[in-house]
Parts: sequence; structure tokens; C-alpha cells
Amino acid sequence: MNTSYPTGSNSAFQNFNPFIPKHLTEWVESSAVSEAIASLNIESLTAKELNERIRPKEPIKTGGWWCRGVQWKTGERASNWYGQGKPDKPHQPEGSKPRKYLTGTGMEPDAIFLAMPDRDYWAKVHADKSIPRHWSEGTKKAGAGLSIELATIALTGVWNWGKDGELARIVKQWAQPDTIHYIDFDSDYAANPSCRAAILKFGCLLEQEGCEVYVTTWDTKFKGMDDFIKANGGDAFKEAVASALTLDKWEKQVKKGDRKNNSSNPNISLTPHPRTREKVVCQKYDSSESDYIPDTAPVAESNFVLKAEEALYSDGHWVSIGRQLYRFTGSFYELCPEVVEKRRIRDYLSNYSEKVKGGGYRKKYANSASINQVYDWVVDGKAVHQDTINPDGLNCSNGVLRINCDGSHVLMPHDPNQVYTYVGGKYDPDIDPTDCDRLLECLEPSQREVFLRTAAAALNLKLVRSKLTGRGVKGLLCHGEGSNGKDTLRAVLSAVFGRGMTGKSLSDFKSYDNGRKFSLAGIEGSICNWASENTPKIDLDTIQSLKQLITGDIIDIERKGKDGYEYKPAAIFLANCNKLPSITGGTAAIDDRYSILSFEKTYKHNADPSQGELEADPRFKDDENFILERIAPAMLNKMLERLPLLLKEGIDYKATREAMREAQEGSRHLWQFAREVGLEVQSGGRVWVKDLWEQLQAWYEDAGILERETSGTKEKLIWNELSNKYDAPVKAINQLSSRLSEIFPKLQVCKYLERDEMERRGQRYLLGIGFVQGCPKTVKASVPSVPADAVRDTAVPSSVPKNIGTNDGTAQTLIQSGGTDGTDVSSPFSQVCNLLSQLTDDERRKLAELLPQPQLLTRKITPEDAQAMRDIALVWWHEYYPEQLQTLQTQMFGWQAPGKKYDIATIAQWLEGEVEAVRDRITELIRLQGRI
Repeated sequence: MNTSYPTGSNSAFQNFNPFIPKHLTEWVESSAVSEAIASLNIESLTAKELNERIRPKEPIKTGGWWCRGVQWKTGERASNWYGQGKPDKPHQPEGSKPRKYLTGTGMEPDAIFLAMPDRDYWAKVHADKSIPRHWSEGTKKAGAGLSIELATIALTGVWNWGKDGELARIVKQWAQPDTIHYIDFDSDYAANPSCRAAILKFGCLLEQEGCEVYVTTWDTKFKGMDDFIKANGGDAFKEAVASALTLDKWEKQVKKGDRKNNSSNPNISLTPHPRTREKVVCQKYDSSESDYIPDTAPVAESNFVLKAEEALYSDGHWVSIGRQLYRFTGSFYELCPEVVEKRRIRDYLSNYSEKVKGGGYRKKYANSASINQVYDWVVDGKAVHQDTINPDGLNCSNGVLRINCDGSHVLMPHDPNQVYTYVGGKYDPDIDPTDCDRLLECLEPSQREVFLRTAAAALNLKLVRSKLTGRGVKGLLCHGEGSNGKDTLRAVLSAVFGRGMTGKSLSDFKSYDNGRKFSLAGIEGSICNWASENTPKIDLDTIQSLKQLITGDIIDIERKGKDGYEYKPAAIFLANCNKLPSITGGTAAIDDRYSILSFEKTYKHNADPSQGELEADPRFKDDENFILERIAPAMLNKMLERLPLLLKEGIDYKATREAMREAQEGSRHLWQFAREVGLEVQSGGRVWVKDLWEQLQAWYEDAGILERETSGTKEKLIWNELSNKYDAPVKAINQLSSRLSEIFPKLQVCKYLERDEMERRGQRYLLGIGFVQGCPKTVKASVPSVPADAVRDTAVPSSVPKNIGTNDGTAQTLIQSGGTDGTDVSSPFSQVCNLLSQLTDDERRKLAELLPQPQLLTRKITPEDAQAMRDIALVWWHEYYPEQLQTLQTQMFGWQAPGKKYDIATIAQWLEGEVEAVRDRITELIRLQGRI
């Protein structure tokens, strides 16, 4: 067997970072590496340089050495980040064991080839199949093997010969058929089932490639091959190589526990150690001293499930969420996919055997049922309650930001007892905000404040919701086309929230509503959901699951092939929209849940500010480090500044109302018609269908949607299509009520059967809407109660009201007094209110001065008084109909409406800053009815 390696005359490497003497001493004197090989491979790095190459989650605090190896085909240096390093002091991330040796973050498991004096050394070895290949654990041990003329390739761990049960790309290149391979892993494998499994799996994969595989063994008091070589010399190690066992014989010998080294050595014991006094267990919680199991008692034997758990899950911190396992990385719990974990369990069980009758050994647990049994056992044992997942605050890369009840914050260290499934960016209170301010110029100041306060709510949404009862955090639709900054803002929040940010689209929520619930499974644990792309071909009004997310109502988490379970989301919602989805309804469900941010500025080079342009900076789009290190920390600081204001003041959405109005009108042209003619929701209001149809036709003609052509006595209607192909014009009177119900969902169609206006008898009218212009006359007519979606016929009243309207084609607003079916209920107060509605403005002011201070009444409000108060509110507030007034009418005065009843102070606060006379008169009406 040829054990020598090729030689050559290539010169040593130039321009290599220098090393300090102690690192050279560690390699040469402690690990028996020749000075020639060590000096070619080690670099002494500062802590900063070491962090740049390894990129750990938590920074390394000391300098150390680094070995990056070469490309075996050319002998050229590998990239800086590809290699293995060792800090001068072991690196210990929070919640983890100390780590002596480290590799670069994101480095795929594969072979490392040390630099040799001959640049072509590895190419020559690869070409000569007679040269055995040796595989070692680590670069120093590879250096020791190379120093005694063994072609030794380094692996950075016993499992790092590949991934997912397959050989790595470069390792496979060296697994040439008919080549000989020696696995020279550390000698402590006897007490480590995972290590034994790794050796066996690696050897089997090499054999599958047509290789001849041996396992080198030596006295276990020398852990690594470098330790053995230093103590006994290179010739002694070559003797161990010469007596190495084939993979099959090694496996059999390990199973029998009959290794040639001293079997009494506790390092290689295959049975549990005897228990000392410190290790005895108590039988029950109230046991006495005599109840303890004595030291001499036999150790209870574990079954295969407990042994597998001990071997695979005793290291580090684990939890299970939703029947999936997560492992603590030092800053957060990272998902370990079920398929990966079951493969680990499979590899363990495929090498696990138990003695059977007759003295033999059998791998009786190498089956799918046992794999599932171990997995289910671990999942059940590591389960945590849903309410403990992602607790309040923001999990940053350098600690956890705890949010206090007043909105202040404090940075706490990471704790494995706090189960965060995400990690965000760095918290830096001293970062320069200049670049972040430039980015936020893409929004107008008022909308910028809406954005920042909404983002701040994600820091502790549960606290925000508890403080803003009735004034929740709305979902934001970020609307704008072109280079307008919304994608960069999303990238910044993604850097702030890290894995706490998801991107479920409107289509995903729609799929959930249609029964495909697994489309929202990824929303679990999210604190911010911002979808980057959304189709406009969705009706926002109909997405029920999105409404549940925004308001924090329970949704179902259902993963493919798994049972579903309930989940209470705590995430803000944003969605990028080049074109807005359809927003048809004007219901409170829309107004209370959504707002629109308009991104109307454009980023360009050589921008012209007069054209709404901003100077483009390519770093905002292409430089991830710039966003991560400069923008995200500054954005987080701005969010933290807004949080106390958010808890105190809420969010003022007035700046977004115009955009919402335009969106509604863009979705349904009837919104524009209603706004221009003054049609609005009025409880008890009535509009004749025929008159409204004539008015709509006239509006269509003015807008150029409808044209009339007259030929003789015939008239032809020509309809021009609207820009929105999903929004057709109303072409017939029989379509009017159904189309209006899209924007006024509570609209009811009724038939007039009364005798008050005989010319109207039998005609249809719309109940629940009316016009706001002027002070409309009222007609009292009782209507029987029927379902809201039914066409209703009015009952014949007990008394015939006077006809106070004109029949000139102008729509009238008819106000219905609430009462029981067919009964005309009235009270002195309602009669006074009816008279008040007919007074001029001057007469109202004079009457207000004459009214004495009212006495508080304790009786409950009656339906007729509530209706009259609605009427007079509309009279006094005929030019202003905000959300507050609508709430005042539907919640406070609506005796059949559920919800909170607001007191005088709340109503007065709502009216702050409005017309003084309006505020005083409505407040007076409230007092007349007593405290509600």
C-alpha cells in the first residue's frame, strides 16, 4: 500500500495573513503538525475579523486562529468565510454550551483541504487512486495526518460529510470507485451513539460509491489522532492504520463492546455509570430520608424511546409548537422541520440494537412506527402553551425589548425560557436617523405618522389593543405604482422584525375563507404581516379571515396532514397594492378595519421636487447591509418614540379618508353618484325608486356614460362602458335596489300601500337611505317588521297623514318613526322634535336661549325619543356626518343595536372642536334623556 504523498516544486503561498507565535505553538507542539504545513494554513485574526468570517448570532469576544484551506483542483486559497476557526476562549452563546471550534454561518457541510508546499498536491492525490484517503475531525488533526505523510482531509464535524443523508458535493468527488478510505474520527465514539451512527452512515455511503472503507481505532485515553501522534509518534499511528478494521467488522465489534482497547476505561463504557448519592431519586414529593433509593440499587433500564431522546435531544433547549420541534439558537427558537428530525431519529434507530434470546443482537426498532413513537414522545414532552409563544416585546438580535405599560422600554438579555420563534434586527438607540428620515419622505407627514404608529403597535399589540378600546389598529393598504418606496419600507420592517414578519397575501386569506386553511398556517407567531404583491381582483369586503386577523379574533391553524387548532393572532397587517382591490361596501366593517396610504412620490435620479420626485439612492434597494445596519435600527427608534403617544392618543386616520373615498368610488361608481347627489345612510330615511332612477339617469348623461338617440318617436339608449370592467352601469330600474345594496348593505325595498299619496300607491321606495340637502319634511308611516333582505309592503295606517310632498319628480326623504307593527307610537318629546326640525336657524338659536336648565331624568329612553334624537341630530349636523356621529346614532341611540353605551363625557369629547351650537344642542338632548 502506497502511504507516501506526491511532492512538487511549487512555491509557498504569498500575501497570507500573519500568525502569532502562540497559535503556531498550538498547532506544532500541541497537535504535532509540522511547522511548514502549519505556517501555510493558520491566520491569526482579531475578534472583529473573526466575527466577519464566522458571522455568529452573538459576537465572539476574543481573537483566534482561522484555517480556510484551498481548492483541491487548483491549490488556490478558498474564500475567507470557508474554513474553520478557534477563538482564544471558547465561544458560548446564551443558552448553549461552550464551543471551541467554529465555522462560517451558512457554510454548507463539505471537505476542507489544507494548503501544502506543493500547490498541486491534492490534484495529484485525486488522480492517483492508490493513495488512501483519510478523513479527520477538524483541520488541526488533518494537519497532523499530513505531517506524517497521510493524505488527510478535514471535516468540521462527524456529520459534516454531507447533508440530508447524502454526501456533500466535494466529498462525493473524492469517493472514487476502488479507492481506499480511512475514517480517523475521535476515539470517544464508543460513549456517543450519535457519533457511532455518523461513522456508520458515512462509511455506508462511501461503500455505495464503490469505495473500500476502514475505521481506525486507538487507545481512548488519546481523544484525537493528533493527541495520539503527539504522544506515540507517527509510526505508532501508521500501525493503527495498518490494523484498522473494515466497516463491517468495526460495526460488529462495537455492538459486542469488545474493542481491543481497555474496555474498563469509563470513557468507552457502553452501560450507565453507577449512581452516586447526588444522583439518587426521590419516589414522591413528600418522601422522607428513608424513602430514597440507595446508591447500591440497580439502575432502571431505559427503553429505546428514552435512549433516543437522551442521545438526540438532551443537548440545548427544545420546545414543540403545533406538533413541530424548535431548537434554541441563543437568540430565538428555530424550526427544525419534521422530515429532518425524523431522519435523525431514523439514523439513530438504524444503528440501535438490543440483545435478543440466543445471545445475538437485533435492530428491532428500525421501522417507521418506532420513528413516529420517538418523535411523538419528544413533541409531547417539549410542548409549550400557545400563550407563552412570542411574549410581549420585540426580540432583537442583541436582546429583548420589553415594553412597559406606559410605552417605555428596556433591553433585556435573551432567555431560553422566553419562547420567541423569530429574531429581529439590532437595537441601537444612538444610530443616526438621517437616512431613515430620507426614506420616510415617500409619505406625506400625516400619513407618515399613521405608518409609524401602526408599525409601533406591533411591538406590543396586546397592550395597544387593551389601551385603545373602540379605536383599534387598522390594516393598511399601501397604494402606489412605480418606484415609490413602499417595497423599501417593507424591507426595513422585515429587518426590524426578522422572522416575526410574514407575507401572506389577500389571495391567501381568500383561500382560507374558501376552505384551504393551510394557506394561513405560516401566520402563526407573526407580529407583522406585509404582503408584497396583491391582486386587485379580490373584493376586500368579503375576506372574513382578514378581518379576524386585524381585530385579533381567533382563526384556525391547519397544516397539511395535521389536525387544526385555534390561534389568536397578534399581528398588524399591511399590503402593497399597485392597484387597489375592490372596496364596495361602506359598512363599519370596512371603515373600522382598513385605511389606505398613498405613495404618490417617485424616486428618480436627478429628481425634480416640483414633480413630486425624490432623489433615488441605490443603497435603499440593493444594499442589504445598509438597510440592516443603518435604516432598521433608526426605524425601530422612531417606532419606540411613537409607542407612548400611540397608547395615549391612538392613531388619527383622517389623512387616509380621502384615499378610502377615492378607492370606494373607483370600485363602485355609485359611491361617486351618492356623494354628488347627497345620498347617505339615514335610519328611517326613504327614497322613491322611480325618482332615484331618473336622477341616476341624469347623472349618467352628465358623466357621458349614457347617451340618447331619438329616431322619430323612438329613443335609443347608448351605454358607454366604465373604466372598471367589473363595475357596469345600472341599465334598468329593476337593477337599482340590488346595486345600491352593494354600497348600502342595510338597504330595504318596500312597497307603498298607504292612502297619504294615492299617486304613489303601489310604488317602491328604499328604506334606510336619504338625502342630506336642506331640511326634509317628514311623513309618519308605520311599517311592519320583516327581514332586512325582503321586499316589504307597508301596512295601512290607523290615521291618514297629510301629503306634504310634491310630485314633481324630485326624490323626497321620508322618515319612519320606529314603533311596533302597524302602531303609531308618539310622545310629547317626539312631537317637539318634529316641530324643531321645521324651524329656521335663527329660530333655533332663539329657542335655545329660552330653554331652562333641564332636569336629569332617570327613565329609560323610548324608541320614539331615540328616533326623534336621530332626526334632530341630522338637522343640526346636516353638513357633517363623521364616524363619531354614526356611532352616536347607531350605538347610543339605537335601542336595538348591541355594543357599548357611551356617556356624556365621551360624546362631548367626540364633539370637541365642532360647531358649538351643534355640540351644545346634542349634549342637551342627551341630558334630557338621562344617563344612558
